[in-house]
Amino acid sequence: MELNPHLKDFATITVVFGVIWGVFSILHLFHKAYSFFWRISIVVLFLLFVVLNFSLFHSTFLYWKSFSLSHLNDFFKELNRLFEILEVFIYFSWPFILMYSFFSAKEDIYVNRIKMFIVVTLFVWLIHFVSKNTFIQNFYQNLIEKKENIQP
Repeated sequence: MELNPHLKDFATITVVFGVIWGVFSILHLFHKAYSFFWRISIVVLFLLFVVLNFSLFHSTFLYWKSFSLSHLNDFFKELNRLFEILEVFIYFSWPFILMYSFFSAKEDIYVNRIKMFIVVTLFVWLIHFVSKNTFIQNFYQNLIEKKENIQP
């Protein structure tokens, strides 16, 4: 049984984020701001995620064991698709963020959220520019072709 079939489209990134999630779940066990119940809940939630997606994790780790340059290329393609989805999410989120912050009673909190949202938007646009730049794409393609020609 799997949690979400769309995670297969982003298998490599899902596993990377899963590992990060696991590390920070363990670190939260030692965080004093949460009660014991919430600390255990965070770890149990992560373990449930791993159990539900065990086949995805297992196949991705086997894929990584036979590492080649094409695996790195697949990872960057997945990352690019993820940023494209994030970019669409940002476009549709901006009006709601601005409306909510305008009518909010806690201005200082939403001023910080808008600042954070501006930084995230600029970062995503930078990634978009870099990924769509033909000079960078040609450089990356030439690098891959040279590496594949060197390998036996």
